[in-house]
Amino acid sequence: MNLQFYKPKNNVLKKYIDGYYFIDDDKSSLPISYYTFPNNFCIVSVNKNADIKIMDGAIRINPSSTNNIVSHMVHRYKYPICVEYINPIN
Repeated sequence: MNLQFYKPKNNVLKKYIDGYYFIDDDKSSLPISYYTFPNNFCIVSVNKNADIKIMDGAIRINPSSTNNIVSHMVHRYKYPICVEYINPIN
């Protein structure tokens, strides 16, 4: 898995976006999971060829054979959320 964090260079974007991550599937990656804890941020994810399942306390991202772009947004949550990439994807 290749994970890179970027901060916006554009001054207008800097007002609204703290930063963003890019995850690349390198075909040899192991599953990854992490917890996101309640905060003041709005989290937006965009995934290519993905199947996303949102459950109580967890978000599970699986590769999909369907050619698609899937996005979701998480905000104003009160409890930790476990984010699971069963296989890292783009």
